[in-house]
Amino acid sequence: MASTHAASQTLEPDEYDAVALIYNDELSVLGELALYPICINTPVGTPAKPLVRYLRRGGYAVNDPSVCNPSLRHGDFPHGMDITIDKLQRDPDGQLDIHVSTGDNTIHVGVHFATLLRRGTYHLKQNEAGEWKIISYTKEYDPEDDKAKDKCDCAHPPPVAK
Repeated sequence: MASTHAASQTLEPDEYDAVALIYNDELSVLGELALYPICINTPVGTPAKPLVRYLRRGGYAVNDPSVCNPSLRHGDFPHGMDITIDKLQRDPDGQLDIHVSTGDNTIHVGVHFATLLRRGTYHLKQNEAGEWKIISYTKEYDPEDDKAKDKCDCAHPPPVAK
């Protein structure tokens, strides 16, 4: 059970299915904004290769972070989409909270490098069969936030009353 790793900030093998749920949800929510290759970045101390192997065995099109962030020495530039897990919190009741940022690493003309696509915290818990389920998601940012800004007439001051 995940709660036995309460103090650890590393992702444990018994939590890899939680990451698979996050992967599916990120792609589903992003829709046509999702792009390939897709890489998974793990918290400090969590080796990425075992997680990537596990997800690939499950049929996920996922890569090691070095694919999306290649060495510039060889003339390759960052590209693709990164799903970054940067914080884990385990509650005594077995809930697992995972902070996730998803970004587009591809360099686009006139746009800054590494465009943030979505950021928030997934709240997961295992059911009686030991399967991870997403309980809820706390959004910090998603593309809809920019669409709402586009509808704002913020550049024009309100009319002055006479």
